[in-house]
Amino acid sequence: MSSPEYRKSSYSCASGCVEVAFDVGTVYVRDSKNRSGNVLEVASREWSNFVRAVSNGEFGLILSRIEDLDSVTK
Repeated sequence: MSSPEYRKSSYSCASGCVEVAFDVGTVYVRDSKNRSGNVLEVASREWSNFVRAVSNGEFGLILSRIEDLDSVTK
């Protein structure tokens, strides 16, 4: 992929987030605060499985703990 078009979630916060770019069969993930840093390449199918799992609440316990920590640091 020569010049991927990265997208950042509308749910992103000011402190940063990840950005994703899509190509045939591959999803690229990078840190929005370090755009010239490493890029994680994930098979499109695996990305879809991950997004589905998040949507289904399979990581709910982890996310609720992160939200708890986030509220403590504010």
